[in-house]
Amino acid sequence: MQATDFQQALQALKQEYERNLPDKVAEIENQWRTLTDEAWDSEQFKTFIRLAHSLAGSGATYGFPQVSTAARDLERYSKALNGEMRVSPEEEAQIQARIVSLWQSIIPVEHGVAAVQSDAPSSETTPLPPCVLVYEHDSELARDIETQLGYFGYRAERIALFHNFLEQAEQTQPTALILDWDEAKQCSAEEVSRLAPLHKKNPSQPILFLSEEDDLAARLEAVQHGATAYLVKPIVLSSLLETLDAQTGSRSSEPFRILIIEDEASLASWAATVLKQAGMLTQTVTDPMRVMSALVDFRPDLILTDFHMPGVTGPELAAILRQQEAYLSIPIVFLSSETDVDKQLSAMLLGGDDFLLKPIEPPHLISSVTSRVQRARILRNLAEHDSLTGLLNHTRFKEQLAVEVARAIRTQRELAFVMLDIDRFKSVNDIYGHPTGDRVIKSLARLLKQRLRKTDILGRYGGEEFAVILPETNSGAAYAVMEEIRTSFAQIHQHAGGVEFQVTVSGGIATLPPWLDAAELNEAADKALYQAKRNGRNQIAL
Repeated sequence: MQATDFQQALQALKQEYERNLPDKVAEIENQWRTLTDEAWDSEQFKTFIRLAHSLAGSGATYGFPQVSTAARDLERYSKALNGEMRVSPEEEAQIQARIVSLWQSIIPVEHGVAAVQSDAPSSETTPLPPCVLVYEHDSELARDIETQLGYFGYRAERIALFHNFLEQAEQTQPTALILDWDEAKQCSAEEVSRLAPLHKKNPSQPILFLSEEDDLAARLEAVQHGATAYLVKPIVLSSLLETLDAQTGSRSSEPFRILIIEDEASLASWAATVLKQAGMLTQTVTDPMRVMSALVDFRPDLILTDFHMPGVTGPELAAILRQQEAYLSIPIVFLSSETDVDKQLSAMLLGGDDFLLKPIEPPHLISSVTSRVQRARILRNLAEHDSLTGLLNHTRFKEQLAVEVARAIRTQRELAFVMLDIDRFKSVNDIYGHPTGDRVIKSLARLLKQRLRKTDILGRYGGEEFAVILPETNSGAAYAVMEEIRTSFAQIHQHAGGVEFQVTVSGGIATLPPWLDAAELNEAADKALYQAKRNGRNQIAL
């Protein structure tokens, strides 16, 4: 199918989705009414959550972020509840209010009015990209910075006058500041002295100084004026981006995911409440015999389990999990009132990592869980992630593909799989050298991480080849997002030894259905990739 025809098909799919939105919201509301009007059914409650989850994922994919935001809020709140028992009147009111918000989110859609972005924060508009203020005397360099930052999810705003730059920085508190230090020093001492207080007022805001000087005295003066990074001209934009990513992105990390296995619902709720207060995501299982599906779906960083439970004890459960390679590295922490030291040691020998005694103070529980998860994540990242890009390595990615395919088949949801390959990459290494080739690879990895959803799974398949799993995504939506990434990557300026060049990428997409196992999906995407290569490269093929 030609790109023009495909875009028309995408538009038709979007229009159909828009027409069906009221029915989708009505289905969610009807499911909730069934739950509250009749005897409580935990399975029906899970269906209710699934419907909200599905709308949250599809809304953003089809270009209705306000719908996605409202549905995601409903899903997250509902997931946090113990669905095994009827919700309280207060919780019921909270859910009903979120359903009303969901109806309100589709009002602009029903009237054919596009949502208007505003600088004011709103739960019903697409959040603006992080803002970076730029003060740079060289207009050509400033334009390059604005353009290149835009490809990687930043909104760069150049300000020509230094005092205006300072005023806006003080008033709007942008994500980061980039300034021409040589030019700034030509301004009055009073204005230059305002830089250091900016950093003291907001220590988490990076301030990147650009200068032609590269001596200790110049760097010291910059630090004394609040510089968090110092880059020497001529600026290599890839280095600027890496520095900006490191100083802004490193402060945000995925919340810890804790699976709580506790047959007493009140204790499970208590532990969940404590850990959520610390910013962690939790899922509660009150029937330990149903833990396997939760492990697959929730993918926890740590398992917090009771010792004595009906059907299977905590140590028995630990022994079962340690017999499965996929769960060897997940920390298992027992939370129990069992004081027999011999039993505690026996439980640890069967696969436990720590033993916490009930009752436990909230700070103690939080610190114990945090230290275990942090250590486990470091070890897992070393074992599972590619050292150059930070993406999943080949082995771990293939394991995850099998898991995601199994989940999609079980839940009867769509899934897209994408293979990407940097075009003529051998020429890049031959002409510019392997260090430059590594920077090109990292630039594509960074673009993928910034443009795709957190639920999407990225891997470096080998060399210059990448792979992407897009859960709950059909071929049309997958094509649209990968085509946008392909276009952006082709416009990124790569640098080597004062030479500027550009690189393109080709991709192949396969979907489930029709392919129904990981090997078939992989082979189909690989064939589509080679089709894109044969057709001239720098394109995405189905």
